[in-house]
Amino acid sequence: MKKAFALVGLSAVLASCGGLSSGGDLIIDESSLTLTSQFTVQNVPFRGGTYSGPVICDDRATNLQLAFNYAGSVNTVDARLQGATTGSVSGALNVTNTTNTGSRVTVDFFTSPGSVPLSVPNDKLTAQAIIVSPIVNPVIIGGTRVQIVAHSPLGQTDTLNTNYLPVVDNCPAV
Repeated sequence: MKKAFALVGLSAVLASCGGLSSGGDLIIDESSLTLTSQFTVQNVPFRGGTYSGPVICDDRATNLQLAFNYAGSVNTVDARLQGATTGSVSGALNVTNTTNTGSRVTVDFFTSPGSVPLSVPNDKLTAQAIIVSPIVNPVIIGGTRVQIVAHSPLGQTDTLNTNYLPVVDNCPAV
């Protein structure tokens, strides 16, 4: 029963936020948010249960796509990642394509191997804490979320944060 609640809880955490975010002449509809990844996992142990769904890989480049509806005007969009526990934010991600239909923006981007801010505080990891052993299955090693900053032609910005997405080491083949 605990596993079912953990899975439902994690699914709720990964679901998009509701409501509207306002940035003056730019309003993002947060309930329209979709986030997809080229990698997914099935039944990976996580916090006493299992997780199945999209992930970001720490050991290889990961292609992601985020889309959202908006009202107003969007001129440019920046994407970055924020670690779950530490709150550290990456620099701008490698955006490969942005499509703007006038009411919906789709952003394609990727993360490089080892570039994702995680939830492991620096004071908790020492050389003695590292045990080398072969890993054959995907392992959730942290969490991060995508932060999108949309810019209007008038200089207004609006920020959209996804819910946290698991970061996995030893990702499965595509």
